[in-house]
Amino acid sequence: MKKLVVDCQNKVEQVLNKSSTKLFQNCKQGLSILQEGLITCISKTPSRQGFPFDLPDADYVSKLILSEPFLNELISKFNNENFDNTILLLVQEIKFNLNEFLSSGILDNLREIKVLNTNFIKLRKIFDDDEASSQQIKDKIHLFYRQLKKHQIKHPKLKIIPKRLKKYWNNLFYCYDDKRIPRTNNDIERLFNALKRIKRRRTGRRNSPTFFTHEGKALLHIENITSNFKRDLTETRFIN
Repeated sequence: MKKLVVDCQNKVEQVLNKSSTKLFQNCKQGLSILQEGLITCISKTPSRQGFPFDLPDADYVSKLILSEPFLNELISKFNNENFDNTILLLVQEIKFNLNEFLSSGILDNLREIKVLNTNFIKLRKIFDDDEASSQQIKDKIHLFYRQLKKHQIKHPKLKIIPKRLKKYWNNLFYCYDDKRIPRTNNDIERLFNALKRIKRRRTGRRNSPTFFTHEGKALLHIENITSNFKRDLTETRFIN
């Protein structure tokens, strides 16, 4: 469909730029509106982080849905005015392709994705409260569960959320009561990288594939002990 849209834009540009073509004012206005409207069919919403944080493709399809009545109105206008027949045929073909796309089950998929995304964002906000205790987070999630059950009959794919939470439940909440424990994957990676840098400086070895498997627990204990005085880590103070 995008190729059709580009062809149509080029044809409109040619008609508007031909000095020999005398168009009525309303014809020029209609073609200019068409040019602006067609941009919707070939543009995407810029993504910042991608699924499941952003839904750029879903936003794009939502724009296409809005463009359907726009094209209907333009075709009706073109039929009543003396417009270039080639442009009219291109717009009709774009409209046909758009109808075919939107009737292919894409709207049902779009609704499902938006429902999943909405609930994912709700859950993400619950876990993002680093001032809450583990019990407070658990209480919020139980309340979220009760709200989720109301929608699961209509949207069975939502069952994946409680299923995945149940799988990891036992280890999800320690970080809210002990702030030394990294709360996110990124924080955990930063901690591991810091420990790796210390190890490389001390040993001169870049690769030790089993090092953290055998020594990781002791390293984390030392990290917790020394984290409050990293800039003044003398031998005497460390022993004390």
